[in-house]
Amino acid sequence: MDRHILANWIEEALKDLGGIGTVLAVNKHIWQHHQQELEASGDFFFKWQYEVRWAAHKLKEQGRLRLSARGKRGLWELV
Repeated sequence: MDRHILANWIEEALKDLGGIGTVLAVNKHIWQHHQQELEASGDFFFKWQYEVRWAAHKLKEQGRLRLSARGKRGLWELV
């Protein structure tokens, strides 16, 4: 599995969550919608939640995601 696909899945999850969500809610969404792909991803399966954080960091660098200004830690928001 290409780790870059996770950036798309994060954006998909946040859109479904109204543009903002906790890291936990994003991970749950990804699991609910992509469980079979993750389970079939070999060794990637054992580190996918770490890779989600990496992908979120890249989205922040690109200006597509930010930590929410609403004051809650671990809250991601689409830009």
